[in-house]
Amino acid sequence: MFTDVQGRKDQYDIDAVVKAGLFSGTSENNFEPDAPMTRAMFVTVLGRFANAKEPAIKRFDDVPIEAWYAPYVAWGVRFGIMKGTGDSLFSPDKAVSRQEMAVLVDRYLTFRGIKLPPDAQVKQEFCDVKQIAPWAQASVTRLQLFELIEYGENLYYRPEDAATRAEVAVLFARLLEFVK
Repeated sequence: MFTDVQGRKDQYDIDAVVKAGLFSGTSENNFEPDAPMTRAMFVTVLGRFANAKEPAIKRFDDVPIEAWYAPYVAWGVRFGIMKGTGDSLFSPDKAVSRQEMAVLVDRYLTFRGIKLPPDAQVKQEFCDVKQIAPWAQASVTRLQLFELIEYGENLYYRPEDAATRAEVAVLFARLLEFVK
């Protein structure tokens, strides 16, 4: 499908989320798997995953009503999944960090009423668990318990790193299986 994902270990997941209509390429032949995922892209993928049907309304100064992501921003804000970044701004081009990604997906799971099994336990903490911001710790743990995120290289989560398009694709491929 995309020439820049051929042979990658996450190619199957990327193909799955594109086929499901959650993601688009950045061009006809490219996905840009290592590019940072922006807030606009993330809320769009999450809204498509949720099959959100919300009219675009003016909520933020930096989200034009005709923007491709505006209906998904309206949906995400309406249901408490997304928030602005202050001063009437959404910051659509700002990269989503890996810990923000966990919080946003956790908010969606909570919105959907999806609960953990009572016997769920984290198999092993991330080596950099202390670097996860206090406001994100519970969400990262919940996604670990749901087995939606896994240990990266050397058991590090890298919470402050920008989430890449490939990392978000893998997460949503797991969500497709998890929330069937």
